[in-house]
Amino acid sequence: MKTRDANVALGLAAGVLLAAGVIKLFGIRFEAGDVYPPYSSLRSDPLGTRVLYESLGRCRGVSVERNYLPEHGIKSDGDTAILFLGDTLPVTSMLRVLSEQGVEAVNSRVRNGARLVVTLAPRNFDRPGAAAEEKTGPERMRARKAKEKEEKDAGKDKTDEEKALTSFHDWLGVDYGDFPVFGTDTAAPGKDAAPGLNLPRSLSCHTSLCFTNLSAAWKVIYTRDDKAVIIERALGRGTIVLSAMTYFVSNEAMRDERHAALLSWLVGPKRRVIFDEYH
Repeated sequence: MKTRDANVALGLAAGVLLAAGVIKLFGIRFEAGDVYPPYSSLRSDPLGTRVLYESLGRCRGVSVERNYLPEHGIKSDGDTAILFLGDTLPVTSMLRVLSEQGVEAVNSRVRNGARLVVTLAPRNFDRPGAAAEEKTGPERMRARKAKEKEEKDAGKDKTDEEKALTSFHDWLGVDYGDFPVFGTDTAAPGKDAAPGLNLPRSLSCHTSLCFTNLSAAWKVIYTRDDKAVIIERALGRGTIVLSAMTYFVSNEAMRDERHAALLSWLVGPKRRVIFDEYH
């Protein structure tokens, strides 16, 4: 009997120790934040953006917060910057933004003075000859329109992603493309980067994405190999910023390649900054 009781006690003790170890492990993982998506402000590892979040929170007169609601649930005003960092392309959370509710909500906020910032997760074509296979911007648009006409004539419905990409271009007046990763690996200020902004003369560019087919409303802030990678446009009383690069807002960049002037420009003069975590 005593032996059985001892075995039960040992079993219970082992179970408690195991549970404590699992809880401790989960605590470490959540503290580091690597259970969250890349470029989440909840991550403290190199792929997160917690350093930027906490740094902005220490700036006098600036309040920061995280959003866990769909876009139409975000409460904002004209003194707000809304950051979607590390979004993926082709569109994932943009599918939500470009829903009827999402477009209406974003349009309303930006036109009333908010600043919308979307940085895209890196993408690279690293197989030999891949870049040469990609169509240029105008060719891509012509091919897409021809495909849409062909599918319409055939009675085939577009997928949600195809609808979102078309809406993305029609709504904002911009398309996306790729350029060789074998070109320059840095971006430089574009033709519309005002000298008074004191922006860095060189940025590490870890992506093959670029923006094409820009409408006249867009300003080109940074380019890589003469192709736009950071752009900005006014919409009503607000502004929209699209960046093909996200590295410069990451925790790793805050340590190794911090550009305070660029980060200040990214947020603008807004005193309230919302980091989207819904994605």
